[in-house]
Amino acid sequence: MRKIKRKIRKIFNKSKKAFFRVLYLFFKIFPVNDKRVAFLSDSRETISGNFKYISDEISSRNADLNAVYVLKKTNSAAKTIWEYTRIAWLIATSKFVILDDFYPLVYPLKIRKNVNLIQVWHAVGAFKTFGFSRVGLPGGPSVNSKNHKNYTWAIVSSANVAPFYAEGFGISQHKVLPLGAPRTDIFFDEDYKSGVVERLKNELPFIKDKKVILYAPTFRGNGQRSAYYNYDWIDFSSLYRNFKNENYVFLFKIHPFVRQPVNIPEEYKDFFFDVSSFREINDLLLVTDLLITDYSSVVFEFSLLRKKTI
Repeated sequence: MRKIKRKIRKIFNKSKKAFFRVLYLFFKIFPVNDKRVAFLSDSRETISGNFKYISDEISSRNADLNAVYVLKKTNSAAKTIWEYTRIAWLIATSKFVILDDFYPLVYPLKIRKNVNLIQVWHAVGAFKTFGFSRVGLPGGPSVNSKNHKNYTWAIVSSANVAPFYAEGFGISQHKVLPLGAPRTDIFFDEDYKSGVVERLKNELPFIKDKKVILYAPTFRGNGQRSAYYNYDWIDFSSLYRNFKNENYVFLFKIHPFVRQPVNIPEEYKDFFFDVSSFREINDLLLVTDLLITDYSSVVFEFSLLRKKTI
């Protein structure tokens, strides 16, 4: 019975995506709205990250643009027929379509010449292989995959990493613009930083008058659907024994793709705290004294604060 249900669900999902592509082709007969900016994400539910800073900049300039948002927590979250219709309309008729992560729906489409499909990737730097840099590796794409290849522009953090993003996205380097990551502007805004610190002390009262260790590993697995983290690697007892009496607290910021939350043993809950529900890690970095991570690009952002990283 389960196999039958999975097969029916698979057929239904394929039908919805075929319907989406037909709708897109139909909507291309309508004129492009030069004033519309469509923000599409399958990795966040709120206007945050690069989206927030771009949106705020549009507002601060009083630009004559209409921002529209279609946001989902993950790309495995179900979309309704109405959502497919709306997304097809926005991609077909918006002058600017902005993505901040992997967005599978858009890749099979032929983008109109007067539409700009812009990728403002959520991470900075180039610390690990991704996209077409992983061709031939486990979980890597086929060389014939259409993923990423139809971007008009991609915005990256510096000229030094532009060649790696061009390779990862499978696009020519002239389409990769090293304009900086909007979400890192906060590190140079003293008013914003002091405001966030005060807010987080209220929202996270356990950090008051404490030194904060933030543990922020990236996920294991090939992507959103298979992401996991092995919590058996964490020695709760040893960390507690060595740091609890030194006025530290230990915060977990697990990657948003990982669905399984960290299970903190009851006897250590006055030292370990899970803050993974905070979508924007950059805010958490402002109250962090020591960052522990692995091959996450968060090392680049935290380096701007000139604090210690392991």
